[in-house]
Amino acid sequence: KAVPVKRETRCSESVSAARKLGFGFSGTDELYCSERGGTVDPDDGCTFAARGQPMVGINYQDVILGEHAAVHGCH
Repeated sequence: KAVPVKRETRCSESVSAARKLGFGFSGTDELYCSERGGTVDPDDGCTFAARGQPMVGINYQDVILGEHAAVHGCH
């Protein structure tokens, strides 16, 4: 019997990917694989992902300012 070949799904076309939005003036978007748990390139792919649009994810940054940061700047 012939074994059916499962098609590879590119990360840029996978629902298992999340597009992490960049922030700031030079921020760039990245793709994060929710199956693998790390950043991936748009041309990477796998056979267990489902086709569809990537989700949108935001990586929140924690900012802690000292009590005199407004007066003396953040160090």
